[in-house]
Amino acid sequence: MPQMNRDEIAKEFMASIWGIHYNFFRNQKLPLPLNQFAILMDLSNEAYPMTIHELSESLQIKKQQMTIIISRLEAAGCISRSSKDSDRRYSEIKLTEKGMNVIKEFFSNMNNLFLTRLDKLSPEEQQRLYASFHQFNSAVELIAEKE
Repeated sequence: MPQMNRDEIAKEFMASIWGIHYNFFRNQKLPLPLNQFAILMDLSNEAYPMTIHELSESLQIKKQQMTIIISRLEAAGCISRSSKDSDRRYSEIKLTEKGMNVIKEFFSNMNNLFLTRLDKLSPEEQQRLYASFHQFNSAVELIAEKE
């Protein structure tokens, strides 16, 4: 098999990302404004609390704006914030059960949409799609590893 052009691989990768966004994520109503939802997503992928500074850097949102968004999420009961007694400027942000449920419900809806659309494929096409996803995800893990 001839070697693929790296630019063509990159184009297919971007086409996959865009296709998933355009055909699935874009069709789902977010339960919160995008910036708030992005914070919940970021927190749900971490095993430990994050600081406002870490969230700000991760999502590239200014700290002043982040403080406002965090306050709104806290008021909605989606996150909890705790300060150290020695430094009140330092706050740890954690996802609450309510916040986790917002994420779970969104992905449950996304899963249901995918399953409905998956029925358009024959069993053989579904099997090939599964194998392709498995191969794609394995490759993404390999190239995404930090050095």
